[in-house]
Amino acid sequence: MTIDDLNQLQYLSKYIEHERDRLETMRESLDVKSPVVSDMPKTPGSSDRIGDTIPAIVDEAQRLEKSISKHVELQKRLLKFIHEIPSVKIRLLVTLRFIDGMSWNDVADYIDKGDGKCTADNVRMAVANYLKREEGHDK
Repeated sequence: MTIDDLNQLQYLSKYIEHERDRLETMRESLDVKSPVVSDMPKTPGSSDRIGDTIPAIVDEAQRLEKSISKHVELQKRLLKFIHEIPSVKIRLLVTLRFIDGMSWNDVADYIDKGDGKCTADNVRMAVANYLKREEGHDK
């Protein structure tokens, strides 16, 4: 797991929500009233706009469903990684930064007991060092 992987968490929920909204809009657009069927001959060169559009909407809806599923799985994998970090300190730092979306300065301020020993660089490096160690264990 890398910092870049974890940085995605801040946007995954919003992205998934956005894609779900798009999918819902598409599904609503498929809920059209039935056209009036007539036995009158069609004008040469006329087309069935609804019949031509529906397959494209269905294809895009299927693409969105696959995308949503893929991103939900990524989100689950990232959250599982965080929740399984054995060090409570590192788990807290990672949660504050990547789930709660705090800046490194805000994380340091949250952790600091007023003694000024905890800096943004300290917490950022503690997380980076942990991730480097983990990467070494994965190989």
